[in-house]
Amino acid sequence: MKNTENSVKKMTLTVIIMALATVCAKLLGLVRDVLSASAYGTGTEAIAYETASRLPIMLFDFVIGGVVTAAFIPIFSELLVKNGKNKAMEFASDYFNLVFFITLGISVVGEAFAPALVAFLAPDIPEAAALLAVPLTRIMFPMVIFAGTAFCFVGILQCMGHFRLPSIISLFSNGAIVCYLLFFEERFGVYGLAFAMLVGWGLQALVQLPTAIKLGYKPRLKLAFLTPEVKGAARAFLPLLVASWLLPVLSVINTRFASGIEAGRAVTAVGYANRFYIIIVGVFSFIATNLLFPKLSRASAGGDGEGAKRLTASSMKLLLYVVLPVAAGCFALSYPIIELIFVGGDFTSDDARLTAEALKWFCLGMPAMAVNEVLQKLFFSRKQTVAPMLTSLICCAIDLLLVAMLSSAFGIAGIAASSGCVITVCAILNYVIDSKNGSPLFTIADVADLLTSALFSVLCGLCAHFSYAYLVPLMPSFAALGISVVCGVGVWGILTLIFPQREIAALMGRGKNEK
Repeated sequence: MKNTENSVKKMTLTVIIMALATVCAKLLGLVRDVLSASAYGTGTEAIAYETASRLPIMLFDFVIGGVVTAAFIPIFSELLVKNGKNKAMEFASDYFNLVFFITLGISVVGEAFAPALVAFLAPDIPEAAALLAVPLTRIMFPMVIFAGTAFCFVGILQCMGHFRLPSIISLFSNGAIVCYLLFFEERFGVYGLAFAMLVGWGLQALVQLPTAIKLGYKPRLKLAFLTPEVKGAARAFLPLLVASWLLPVLSVINTRFASGIEAGRAVTAVGYANRFYIIIVGVFSFIATNLLFPKLSRASAGGDGEGAKRLTASSMKLLLYVVLPVAAGCFALSYPIIELIFVGGDFTSDDARLTAEALKWFCLGMPAMAVNEVLQKLFFSRKQTVAPMLTSLICCAIDLLLVAMLSSAFGIAGIAASSGCVITVCAILNYVIDSKNGSPLFTIADVADLLTSALFSVLCGLCAHFSYAYLVPLMPSFAALGISVVCGVGVWGILTLIFPQREIAALMGRGKNEK
């Protein structure tokens, strides 16, 4: 009993630290975007930088992306359980070499074909922005090597039970960019910003290296790295890669269509809105999935499939209890939120209107994005890759059709709404497919709990919306926004306390003890 209590306390402390660290990292990312928006607005330099900064990560995501940890963690966990730490660390070293040479190749391709990549991603941006985007792209492309290295270290640390450092690595990259924007931007301009981005990604890898070495990782660069274990991971690359394509493909489609809206300004508006949206949902889903995936992999390696499903269901419900009201609140208050945070310097009220319109409709997919992250980790932990690969391909095709139809009629709102709808479809498909593999994740009681939570969240959003509409003529907008948020959260909190779902009741000590 004492060991169980200590385990629970340790896990609770880890979750709290991860939550605080992730919130700090995401807030610093928001500060980065606010400073960037103030310096460049949605003008030529902003369009060029937005396009150029997406290209390295876009190509990284398409060639290796989420595969780095998704292919690594299950095999490392299995070796750790069955063969011990030394064998697992040998695999980690060989796997690092595979990732290094792949990312080196991506970087070379990016440097050589930068003009073509810019033209592909944003074909309709102004000529001056396209010309500027090419050298910026070439400055930033080596960061894919650092990204691959950083994700390898994340996998090692998480599998060894070290979750805290991986949760704060973006503090270092965002911190480098924030420092640049505060102290050096006026001297070196947008070219220096591109270099700061490169340095930031390098720091993400560098800060994890000492801990990885302390845990037993031995870095050694060699060509003979294709061991049976690495080949096993490589065989999983393609289906895992395609399964992780949905968000990168949506980003490419969104950018291409946005490049022809508002003289290219929609590219930066979609970028700011999407990052703000990712910051919000990422605070919760990052904690859940990064803490969950290694545990699911170990459960699957140990043959405890039902235990993995129970862990997934509980995690998903708790995640949705938080994400649903946040999504409703952001939908209801998108403009005042963006206005308060971003307007200033070269970022105008009209830029805020454009960005808020995108954020509002991105929110449609916020709960589904959190669900889909957890479901994909469940599939990956079982080494089941075909199902998420097929759903990803289907939804990429659906998004292309939706954006083509809706962007011409509704502009930036049509682009964002398409993404939200497609992510929702993907989550539903993955849930249905998982339900065919044994019992469904959610019982009827679970579904009732989630529907109740969704209703409370809608009431939260309506309260926030009407509170703001009533208060904004009477007081400054920031005060009206603050009171509206308090009103919305208050409604949701009171309803949740009066009618708590089972997990919430258990956390409050009001649930019945199970025998």
